[in-house]
Formats: sequence, C-alpha cells, structure tokens
Amino acid sequence: KINSMVLADLQNQAQLLKDIMELFITKYALVENDPDCFPKGENGGTNYKPVYDPAGVVYEAVLSNPVEGASVSLYTSDISYTPMYKDDVFTDNKGKPLTPINTLTSAPKLTAPRLDSIVPDTDKLTTGADGVYQWFVPQGLWYVTASKEGYLEGNSNNDIAATVTDSSGRSWLPVLPPQLNVNIPLVSMAVPYVEDISFCSDGVYITFSKYMDDASLKKDGAFMLNGKKAVVTLLNSEAAPSNIKYDGKAPTYTSQIKLSTEAKLQGEVIVTIDNSVKSYAGVSMGELIHVGRVSAEKLSIKAPTFSKGKGSLSFGSTIAITGEGDIYYTTDGSTPTKNSKKYSGPIAVTKAMTIKAVSIKYAASSPVGSVELAVAADKIIIVDDRHPFMQEVPDNKIDYILGDVNGDGYVKANDARTALRAAAKLEELNEKALKAADIDGNGKITAAEARKILRFAAKLDRELK
Repeated sequence: KINSMVLADLQNQAQLLKDIMELFITKYALVENDPDCFPKGENGGTNYKPVYDPAGVVYEAVLSNPVEGASVSLYTSDISYTPMYKDDVFTDNKGKPLTPINTLTSAPKLTAPRLDSIVPDTDKLTTGADGVYQWFVPQGLWYVTASKEGYLEGNSNNDIAATVTDSSGRSWLPVLPPQLNVNIPLVSMAVPYVEDISFCSDGVYITFSKYMDDASLKKDGAFMLNGKKAVVTLLNSEAAPSNIKYDGKAPTYTSQIKLSTEAKLQGEVIVTIDNSVKSYAGVSMGELIHVGRVSAEKLSIKAPTFSKGKGSLSFGSTIAITGEGDIYYTTDGSTPTKNSKKYSGPIAVTKAMTIKAVSIKYAASSPVGSVELAVAADKIIIVDDRHPFMQEVPDNKIDYILGDVNGDGYVKANDARTALRAAAKLEELNEKALKAADIDGNGKITAAEARKILRFAAKLDRELK
C-alpha cells in the first residue's frame, strides 16, 4: 500500500535525480565556464530536462490487495508534446489534476520509449509482493498497462491524472507533473467462494476468496442463519483507490464478514448465502449453503510463530513467520500493528534484531509473538534493511559504511545527494564521509559514484561496486 512515507520516499528519489542532473551540469559549467549550462538561478537558464515518474501499485479491488507477478509496460507517444499549465499550476485547490492548456487534436500511437531516456532502462517491469512499479521518465505523454494471467488487462486510461485525451479517446498521463499515484486495477472474473468459515457463539466469521461488493453483502436477506435473517458486519471494508474515475463515489469492497443474530448460536448452524451476493467484479457466488457446529465462545487468533528460535545466526540467514490471516511485523522490537510492514516472505537476518509479529484476522488481533536474533560475531555486517546480502566487512575495526555518506547507518537517497554535492565541490566531507562516498576506492568522489549510491538506495542495483 502506498502511504505518505512511501510517497515521500518516491518524491525524494525523483528530486535527487533532478539534483544529480543539475549538479553535474553545474560542475561542467564551472569547470568549462560555459554559461549556457548554468542551471536556472545561476547566471541564466538551460534546456536540459530532468526526469520524473510514473509510479503506483497494481492491485485487485482495493490497494491493500496488491497483485504480485503482474507485468507492467510503459509507453510514450509518437509525437512531441510538452504539457503546459496556466501559471505552472498542476492541480486545483482540492488537489485534483488540471488539464494542460495546450490541447491534443491528433491520435498519437502507443510507442516504446527510448530505453536510455528512462530509469530503470527497461519498458517492462514485474511487480513484487507490494504490487509497486516505478519509472523515471522525461516530460511528455505516457501510458501504462498491466497484465497477469487470470485477469483482464488494466491500464492508466481511467486515471484521474490522465488529463490529456486524444482524438481517438485515449487518455494520456502528462508529465509534468510527476505521476506518483497511478494505481492500476486488475479485474478477475473468477467465481468467488467461501475461503474460510468459523462458527462461534457470537457469530459466524467468513472469508471470501475475492473482495465482495459491499452493497450486495448488506442487501436484505443476503445471509440467513438457521432460516433467520442474519445481521451482517463488514470487518475490513475498504474504498477502491481514489485515483480512478468513477460514476459517483468510489465503491467499497469487503473480504471478511461476521454474521450474527440476537441470540447466541449453539450446536449446528446452517448458513445460507443468496445468489445476489457478488464480487467486486459483479460475479455472483450462486446460492450456497454451509453447515457447521459452534466450536468456541468467541473467535480466538493465535500468536504468529517463527521458523527459528532465539539465538545467533550466520549473516544472510532467513526466518519465516506463520500465522492466521495477515501478519504484520517489526524488526526493531516495537509493537506491531496493522500499520506495520506486512509479512510477504522470509526475512533476511543481517544484524541483531528483535522481530515482533501479530496476526490480524476478522478485525481481531492475536497476541504478539517475538524472537530475539543476533548475527554471528566473526565479522561486522553492514547493510541497509532494504538491501540484504550487499556488504560484508571482515575488519571489525572499520568505522564507516560504504555508501552511508551521512553516517546514519543506512544507505539512502540523501547519501547520494551529499556525495553529488561533494563531487561538484559544493560541500566538503569529513574523513569518514569521504571513505563512505568513495565507491571506486580511488580517493576521488565523482558524480558517477553518487549515481551508484542513488541506484542502490532506489533498489535498482543490488550491490555497491
């Protein structure tokens, strides 16, 4: 899910790419005394073009349900077009994207971009567990598609930021402004089914295989318990993303519900589901009957468990977490909540850490499970949490981290910014910072090294060398 922290990080990375270009050109201008290359604000202006986004999440129904393994393709137009805005204002006072003042009267073709003009230098990406994709692109018109087997193809055509519509009816994303929230829906027409059901005295808890349309779940008589109308409580209702154009308000969808009656349930319980209950895609479940017996007074969620216990592990070892429902965890010993990182696969142990995890199912939280781990002390491991297996430092007397120019223990976009300013002679670094920025080990700091740090921080490269 893209939250404010993720968006801020994307914006920082975009700003840094712009800074890299500006500072590299500034350095050239100072060395060569070339006034045509001074950036704006320094003895004139220039025609160079920084790169921006699009970026977003490929999802099914709601943003908290990202699609892993989706193929995302990037296209540009076959014409030259630079969006222009009145007073260079991109949005109205409510944050809604504005339409450029220069209209498009032709029908440009979807065209593969020049790979040397985009970052990363490929026009096809595959989403990970978080569903995220991201490019940096020059100004112009852009279009994004997403596909995966079992889903209808999705695209950016219906995005509210796709404000440039050509004569064929296709809507393009204009850049500028940066497009940081181009979330693309994939739709499955699969018939939904009951994935999990628990019978308790206080109600019947149901998980569907798909997110379901809230209106159909709340329809009178949609669910019956022992022949009586059930009270339906939506446990994880979520609105569809706000970046998509809808007829009216954004729809809301739910995958987990609770059914109850005034009286407590006991013994055998018959659940009847009407065929009017539909998925977010409008696919009916068909009429279903489930029979079960009450097994507990209330729903109880067990604490997550870990594949390894407390102790010391070798660098790069992984630890898995198992539990009911969705698992959220922390690695700094703080108490996990639904706002913590969602577990999607084994965690690499690259430093001493206390992992705490909680399972959340049917809006109920489990007790917190935890495990304390250390890394074998035969060497110091220096690594950014987001980039496991990057650096192994055998000398335990070393006092700097390669790439960590700011000395905060991590390699991030701001480190590249600092290295770049040093390369352009705009900032002096202390001895430790100089060693951290000297990726090539030749005693000199260059813009190329700043770019390597940036690519590492942006997860475009898997090691610093």
